[in-house]
Amino acid sequence: MNHYTNWAVRARIAEFLGVEATGSNPSAMFFTTANEETNEPSQALSFGDLSTSLQRNLEIFRSLWDRDSLLVDLSIEYVNFDFPTQPYIEFERTFLLQEPVKREIQNALLHHGIAPLHLLSGRGHHFLWRVRRTSDCFNRLTHLGRMPASLRDRYDQRTLPSGERIDHALGDAFIGLGRIIEYFAAEIKKRTAPALKLPIELSAIEVGPGECGREMISFDISQYADPLYERVTRAAYSRYLKTPGTFDAPADQAGLNPSPLFVVPLYEMNVSEALHVMRDPTEVISLASYAPAKIPDCSDATENLLNSYLASELAQFHRDFYAEESDPPERWPETYDRMDMSQLAPCTQCLLESPNDLLLRPSSLRRVVLTLLSLGWHPRHISGLIQSRFEHDFGKRNYWSRYDPAIRAEFFTRVFAGLVIAGYDDLVDFNCFSTQEQKICSQLNCEDNLERFRTSLLNRRAYARLARRPFHRLFLPGQHPELS
Repeated sequence: MNHYTNWAVRARIAEFLGVEATGSNPSAMFFTTANEETNEPSQALSFGDLSTSLQRNLEIFRSLWDRDSLLVDLSIEYVNFDFPTQPYIEFERTFLLQEPVKREIQNALLHHGIAPLHLLSGRGHHFLWRVRRTSDCFNRLTHLGRMPASLRDRYDQRTLPSGERIDHALGDAFIGLGRIIEYFAAEIKKRTAPALKLPIELSAIEVGPGECGREMISFDISQYADPLYERVTRAAYSRYLKTPGTFDAPADQAGLNPSPLFVVPLYEMNVSEALHVMRDPTEVISLASYAPAKIPDCSDATENLLNSYLASELAQFHRDFYAEESDPPERWPETYDRMDMSQLAPCTQCLLESPNDLLLRPSSLRRVVLTLLSLGWHPRHISGLIQSRFEHDFGKRNYWSRYDPAIRAEFFTRVFAGLVIAGYDDLVDFNCFSTQEQKICSQLNCEDNLERFRTSLLNRRAYARLARRPFHRLFLPGQHPELS
């Protein structure tokens, strides 16, 4: 059954794309599609291609790039590194495990006056709203954000067949938004982690085993690590095709529910009721007749969140982070390229010596960031080192033709360093045993121990001995209150 043939479903998808009136163009700059075979969004499509895409019964995504607004898309989802089909086998359990996080996000947004569009997807939740480009909040975000020169150059190029470009104000505002969402996600992690049955991280980071393999909740904020024109989000009332057939795990597919899945708004029903609706095309069509899919304007309320961020310890870390400049590429041969790696553990050395594909993984980036912080590196220079590895040794030039190594390195360094320095991360899993449990240790018969780096970093934090320049000469061993 192609539920897209229903007029209400088609109207809701158009509404989600930002169509205000019949015959008008959407505010979304483009949309993309996916099918069962690839499950990867296609190239950018114009609104005129929507009808054909719906006739083909494809999955629909909209761009985060919008003509009128800056869009916010908060996403939490269940991830299982050992059994990727698990969320589709135990659908209700997948969402029950996320319930405390979902509830805390709702309460925190309500506290700031933000009333988002709440969507249920195949493995979790999305909370969406927009900040008008004409609002005071947008203007403040443009002053908060700071694009690297390489990203600014990319935005100056033509990025769509129509010749549209991302202007500098929107690019800066997107970076600024990433900083306040980073703060919001860190606060949610701090409030929910102690009572959760699963670990929660700010991206899909390998964790230790639980009752069903290495399973975790990802509060995914990684969209701020990429150019705005690369990021999309699934449309309300779209089919959801990231289903078991897209995974290479045939042994795990016994007991899978063959029901189709759809992305639905959580409107006048609880999660349990929505889980039933999103597996029944007839119910989805009925829901579309009355449940809106418009992304709401929360510009003024977002200023409340911005003000909370500016008063936080994380904001102070961000100010310190950007107070330093990383070395420019012309200086890399005499700086980052000549770094002495003798003090690094073998598991960290290999990430920097052979970064292709290892250094793309958030867990690998985290290990590099924490290790170099423990040795006294300023996080801005850690970002510069990672960028240099991306650009020198990665060997994936096609990959970096789409993405930007500077903003990717800057974002993940800022996130992982900020969590530690602002007190959100006490490094309980930064040790060899946890690394082996997480299956991210590639060393055999290693005589080193990550515990020495953890001890040094916690001491640096306790005694405010974090570096202002790149060097790694000094451990700060010994006991302090955080380790006692």
